[in-house]
Amino acid sequence: MSARYDILEHTADIGVIGKGDDLQYALEGCMAGLFSILYEISYVREGGRTKCIVVEDQGDDTLTAVAGMQEFLVLFYSEMFLASRTEVQRGDDGGLVINLYGEEFDPARHELLTEVKAVTYHMLKTWKEGDTTFLRMLFDV
Repeated sequence: MSARYDILEHTADIGVIGKGDDLQYALEGCMAGLFSILYEISYVREGGRTKCIVVEDQGDDTLTAVAGMQEFLVLFYSEMFLASRTEVQRGDDGGLVINLYGEEFDPARHELLTEVKAVTYHMLKTWKEGDTTFLRMLFDV
């Protein structure tokens, strides 16, 4: 199963529910959802650049996933790096290694959409239904 997501509308916030075979795929779904909120993803070339985010184990898988999303937001705003695809793997220490494929923002080709200020802990949840893992995150916009 590949990573998938749904956009979750919420009063004054916006969020995503990532779905996949495990937490890593569910986080990939959440990241794809965040990309689609921040910018028009269809304009981003995957082969341009690769960035890697290493997230230490936060003692809880859901909190570790939030730390990864927060690190992406820092990368996005500090370097204007737009990812079109991501691969999430479990690190040796229980943390996460997040590989991002994309390119730097080019105002002639890319369209920014919604400003996301932060990943919140409000309504944060991970759960399983059958063989599918779900991860819900809300963003302050």
